[in-house]
Amino acid sequence: MPRVCAAWTAARSPSCPPKFDWDGLTPQEAQAAYPQAFADYLAYVPGAATPSGELLDLAAQRMLLSMRPLAALHLGGTVAAVSLAATVRLLISATTGSPRDQWRLTLPNGGITVFEATPEDVAAVLVPNQVAAVE
Repeated sequence: MPRVCAAWTAARSPSCPPKFDWDGLTPQEAQAAYPQAFADYLAYVPGAATPSGELLDLAAQRMLLSMRPLAALHLGGTVAAVSLAATVRLLISATTGSPRDQWRLTLPNGGITVFEATPEDVAAVLVPNQVAAVE
């Protein structure tokens, strides 16, 4: 299986507008302005979304589907891709089967998360949060 590092965000889906209602807010401000949506987001409950934003479940599915063409285009190779921490976290949650309410794990700036992918499947995270060069 080729290794795919980090995650790749495909073109935004129609369900993902370019701005969300809590863009530019600190977590504390978002929680104060949207207490239920913020709690649902943190817990990754089914149907959770940022206000006026994409459902977390759809974002996770989009990330899984985005990995497969990368694997198909680079069979046996290593691909480095960059994405937002939230989408990498969703991909980690989707590929490891970890409890949904634990999806907000800490990812360091510039950190590397390695996934194994094939055109048919994306496997569990192999090296989460490793800050190092990829061989």
